[in-house]
Amino acid sequence: MAKVSVASEFAGLLLPNDAVEKRKNQRVSVPPRRDFSSILQDSATKASDSVADAVIDDTLIEQAMDDVFVLGERLRHDYTLSCLGDYRQAVKTFLDIIRKRAYQHDRVKGRINRHSMMQKEYNLVRVVDEKLDRLARAVLAEQRDMILILAKIDEIRGLIINYVW
Repeated sequence: MAKVSVASEFAGLLLPNDAVEKRKNQRVSVPPRRDFSSILQDSATKASDSVADAVIDDTLIEQAMDDVFVLGERLRHDYTLSCLGDYRQAVKTFLDIIRKRAYQHDRVKGRINRHSMMQKEYNLVRVVDEKLDRLARAVLAEQRDMILILAKIDEIRGLIINYVW
């Protein structure tokens, strides 16, 4: 029986000595220390920027909501394809803004099933901003008729595409 050396079996797993020596000799750069006043000033500017962003976001939400209402009224009186596309884009923009600010998405891993050895992953959606959630629900409830019309048009379009293909 031939003698098996451990070094030859695990040769692919071990790093060569040259690579180990290079890692030992590399210097790690350390960022320079900052004094407390500069850290405090940076945090104050970040806080003022976040307040300014919140004001911009509020005006952005108001503008998107106004667009939904104005284009909804225009679609109610003028059933054209361009009005329909504009209204659809306005609703999409409004819901994207609300989704980004009002909700938070987390993935949580569950326990491992001992029979199948599979681990479930749960998606949790948390409501971060309750006011925005209520606003979105109110706008969607008020624009329900227009959204139902959009759904019917999309359904008809899908049937036409299925029939053609």
